[in-house]
Amino acid sequence: MIRKIWILSVVLAFQAALPSQVRADDDDTDEDSGQLLNELFQSTVIYPQAKGEIQWTFAPSFAQNPDARGLGLPVSFEYGISDRLQVELAWEEGRAFDRLDRVPDGAEGVFGAGLQYTLMNIGGRDMHAALGGEFEVAVHRDQLILPGEGEDGAGSGDEGESRASFAPYATLAADFKELGGLHLTANGGVELSNAETEPFLNLGMIMPLGGTVMSVEWNWSEEEQFLTPGLTHIFGSGWEIGVGAAIGVQGEADDFRLLMNIIYEY
Repeated sequence: MIRKIWILSVVLAFQAALPSQVRADDDDTDEDSGQLLNELFQSTVIYPQAKGEIQWTFAPSFAQNPDARGLGLPVSFEYGISDRLQVELAWEEGRAFDRLDRVPDGAEGVFGAGLQYTLMNIGGRDMHAALGGEFEVAVHRDQLILPGEGEDGAGSGDEGESRASFAPYATLAADFKELGGLHLTANGGVELSNAETEPFLNLGMIMPLGGTVMSVEWNWSEEEQFLTPGLTHIFGSGWEIGVGAAIGVQGEADDFRLLMNIIYEY
């Protein structure tokens, strides 16, 4: 518990260290549509890419639980086919280490592709909705890599396996301008993988604080639950950087995850 409180304090300290200033005039956050930020940390935002708009995201993460630690290095590309329809391609390289800094489960690479169709300001109101789907193929390289050894070291092997999943989802969101620009979002769906069905639900709150945006997420699935606070600073010329801490609160969740978003949009 002390460790989780310390992590939350670090995230809040990040906010204090950032300049509390109004966004630059050349900021690409599309204030006319009320867009506050491009990405949350563990759930999907409602905001679509505009037609012809491109977004690159690098979102490194570190996770820890009593038995192991994990490192994720995902990179994603988003493109606006129209103002309502966007496509996403992603690749994540991940590794899990045990307490002896070995990689007992090998390394895993995940390729993902997704589509999202979004309706903003439905009926002229501050209500939004989106439907989407994400397809992923995970390739597991079955090997044991010891510290200081390459892939030819002890325990390494050439065998591997892959698995695929598809996750259709829906997102609903609303803006409350009378409450300082508060944005509430709910994102839910099911992940279909190997004849298994796993529902998920994410609830989020986004609040602008000058040039910084505060977010809080509740991430739920049958196996794990997280409380995920985060802070994102909006820079000019399409850049934004955010840090977050996902705190495991129930189920088989990691004790904590340290999360980061580095985004460039043009």
